[in-house]
Amino acid sequence: MLGVVVLNIFLYTGLIFFDKNPDKYFTVQYGVAKIVFLSLLSYAIGFASKNYHIYAQLETVNIHRKNAANTMSDLLVANPDKPDVRAEVIRQASEAIFKHLPIGHITKTENQSGPIAEIIERVTPKIGG
Repeated sequence: MLGVVVLNIFLYTGLIFFDKNPDKYFTVQYGVAKIVFLSLLSYAIGFASKNYHIYAQLETVNIHRKNAANTMSDLLVANPDKPDVRAEVIRQASEAIFKHLPIGHITKTENQSGPIAEIIERVTPKIGG
């Protein structure tokens, strides 16, 4: 990725300053290809970011469930002859394991349209409003 950036910087600076006719390098096809490349790069970064947040959420939830299950197991071993305590421990542990907790990696209000759609929405005027 760094090589692509360095190559672009070299092309921009080298071709503009050393060639007296930069129009042969900066054509409509070059501009369209650049826009397509940047759009794909933007989409890939958004996709990777979304996947990272999903996996981080799942990892955090699974660690929490494992800790709750281990704590429940330890408390049940520590209180073998108290059925009311065991029932309450099992109830609290099952609630802690299966209850949905907002961890913070994924939010319900997060924009699901992606960065390209967001750019288009900001550039184009609002219709009907």
